[in-house]
Amino acid sequence: MKAYERKEGDTKFGVIVSKKISKKAVERNILKRKIYESLRSFLYLSEPLDIIVLALAGSEKLTQEEVDGELGQILKTL
Repeated sequence: MKAYERKEGDTKFGVIVSKKISKKAVERNILKRKIYESLRSFLYLSEPLDIIVLALAGSEKLTQEEVDGELGQILKTL
């Protein structure tokens, strides 16, 4: 995950799930939806940021709760 400061505006998120994760677009999109759902709870971040999430191999097997926990730990360090 990478985070960049924004001069103004709201926090923006981008999610990248490559074909290395899964050849099937349906599976990649399900993972993207899980990640975006988890990120919605972090829209309150105090400073505006551009955040890019890059999914790694094995992340397609995570449940929604596991995705929430992983992203929560990472975003608390920002």
